[in-house]
Amino acid sequence: MYRIIENFSRKNFYGVLFFLFIIPLSAVSQESQIQELLDRAEIEDLISSYSYALDTLDADSYAAVFTEDAILDMGEGQVFHGKEEIKSLIFGILGAAERNNTTAPVTHHVISNSTLEFVNNHRAINYSYFMTVLEGVDDGNLQIFSMGEYEDILVKTEAGWLFQSKKLLRNDNASAQ
Repeated sequence: MYRIIENFSRKNFYGVLFFLFIIPLSAVSQESQIQELLDRAEIEDLISSYSYALDTLDADSYAAVFTEDAILDMGEGQVFHGKEEIKSLIFGILGAAERNNTTAPVTHHVISNSTLEFVNNHRAINYSYFMTVLEGVDDGNLQIFSMGEYEDILVKTEAGWLFQSKKLLRNDNASAQ
């Protein structure tokens, strides 16, 4: 009887290892792959929320996509630190329109060709292109106002994924003609 158990144990040793270690590792791998897909979808929503809040000039929604200590580098020396300063960007656009006795410009921020790299399960880097299309106030024609690249650092917080840093790298030749 002992020999039967001994032979059985030797023959199935690798099978037991397979069930004890390989299958759970596979499940963990699938679970992490599913989580990465969910994280990617959440980050895509965040990027869309950023654009929509900027286009609608909604200061609260715009600031909501950033962490409390976020840095927004718009280039050309325009750097905003923290949510309150980031909100001031929107207030500045609205204030300029009011001072000039005009309406705020109607814009469409188009973001494309995103390349998302996860540093770990709570930090990611995103590179993408952007183009800001401006609706002509007088003639209604669309024109490219600016274009370039975004370099984003995103972090996963209790509230979900947020921008910790967003840097615009503008293409100086992007002005509409």
